[in-house]
Amino acid sequence: MIFKNIKFIYALLLVGVFACDPMQDVYDDLDKGSTGGVTSDVAFTMTEDDFELALPIAENGSDSSSMNSFYNFTDEQARKYIPYILSEKFPQLAKGSSANVTYAQYQGSSSTANTYSRASVYTLDAEDYESAGESVGMAGFFSPSYPASAYVPAILLAEVQDPTEDQVYGVSYKYSVTDPEFDYENAGDQTVYVEGFTEDISAYTVKEVSGDLAVWTYVIYSDGSAQGSGYSGGAQENEEWLVSPEIDLSGLTEAKLHMSHVTRFLDGNAVSDFLNVKISTDYTGDIATATWETVSFPDWVDGGSSNTAVEVEAMIDAYAGSKVTLAFAYKSSSTIAPRWQLAEIKVTTPGSVGVIAEDPTNMTDYYSYSGGAWSKDNGAYYLTAADYDAMGAPGQYDNFSSSVPADPYIITYLKTNYPFAQEEDELVVVYKYYSSSAGATQTRSNLYTVVGGSWTAYSAVIDATLLFAFDGTAWVPDNTIKITFGAPDYTWISENFKDKNPGGSSNMGTYGNFSCFEWSDDQIFDAITSRLDVIYSSIEEGQKYQVTYSIYCGASSEPSLAVIYQGGAWEKL
Repeated sequence: MIFKNIKFIYALLLVGVFACDPMQDVYDDLDKGSTGGVTSDVAFTMTEDDFELALPIAENGSDSSSMNSFYNFTDEQARKYIPYILSEKFPQLAKGSSANVTYAQYQGSSSTANTYSRASVYTLDAEDYESAGESVGMAGFFSPSYPASAYVPAILLAEVQDPTEDQVYGVSYKYSVTDPEFDYENAGDQTVYVEGFTEDISAYTVKEVSGDLAVWTYVIYSDGSAQGSGYSGGAQENEEWLVSPEIDLSGLTEAKLHMSHVTRFLDGNAVSDFLNVKISTDYTGDIATATWETVSFPDWVDGGSSNTAVEVEAMIDAYAGSKVTLAFAYKSSSTIAPRWQLAEIKVTTPGSVGVIAEDPTNMTDYYSYSGGAWSKDNGAYYLTAADYDAMGAPGQYDNFSSSVPADPYIITYLKTNYPFAQEEDELVVVYKYYSSSAGATQTRSNLYTVVGGSWTAYSAVIDATLLFAFDGTAWVPDNTIKITFGAPDYTWISENFKDKNPGGSSNMGTYGNFSCFEWSDDQIFDAITSRLDVIYSSIEEGQKYQVTYSIYCGASSEPSLAVIYQGGAWEKL
């Protein structure tokens, strides 16, 4: 009795040890396989060590990196290398064995997200805002009463040549949360420079070219004027220039020269033969070495009187942004000595309408082309500077980086800004990312989807499962789905085959299995595949199933039926 008890206790200990490992039965079978092999089904999740098993047969650097750096496979790599891993890991398994392998699968970035981050971006300019109407043109931005979506489609239609169907374009523009109000007080011409010669002409320099007369003098007419005259007891041959100080037109884009003056005694001769206004950007004191161009006044005619000056104007936009010098070149001959009185010299630039509104911010929206028209695409959102600021750390540089990863911040942003998003709602978020390896800030994006009530980021690496079968020589990928029929399946067949097989259905309703005395092989095939049609409402072409079912033929057994769905019908394997 004592020895029997000891043996019983030892047996219990063995049961306890092996019951701790759910794979122990498999391992036991594998040990048996060392004397001839065993057919078994195994399932496991690959570890880093498993990935490294395939390193000896890596075909290129990309494959090596997948195995020993990233520990993931593409679907193609998995089908190529996992068979080798299985042969190394389970050498004892025999023909008919299967392995259900879960591994980290690299599926790449979201193609939906890439559509937006890789889209061309068009930035609106002043002409685009002007095309949207007077208010938008004067403001230089869009606002609630003048939304970008009302005007951008027409702008893109004019700017994008030969767009393709479903093409996506980003549009960068300025937007204010308040409508603009306009202050017209400074809308007229603004004076940049003025000289009225009210007391003397000392601000200007007289440069003698030829002749002995002092041509340019100060006179009191028209509240003071600079006067050029070559008359002294008669016409005298002379040339003399009156040169202005340097006039700063820096920062301007437009400029206009105004001249209030009197010209007399030209006696029908051309003005330009005797009187000219010159302009230079390189005058340093010597008129002979400077480069001069003549300013053209379209409406300059001989006229006026000493007390009534006339004003002429000339556009000098070509010199806006520079520093210039003006010269009033007077010439007389022995027969013609005109009188030229300069009452006022002035340079102006167009004023601007004052705009009162909240400071505009830079925005980017996406538009897609379809059926000959552009329309706003709401599938993506481009983060603004204000968004980065609201997130905290990303606001320092308005971008994410390896130390400030995008997904956690964006998910929190979406929870806050889209609180009523529904299950499976999705949105692409486009953002800036500083890549230290590239040394540059890049445009990136990701797809975010509501799953289980929470925003979830698309992952480039997911858990995937592949089924492999051992054909006696090698492991081959197998898409077979294995299923064992239970009570609900037999109940369904019993209810739905009453017309086709009344006796078999009745028997199945009583015993919960097939009876080979009531069901033929073809009837069993029909019943099982009909049930599969119900269990799997959407069956892909080429999908295999292995169905284990219960049958009574004088004794109960559980055979398997292998079938494949192809050509829209079921076939036995």
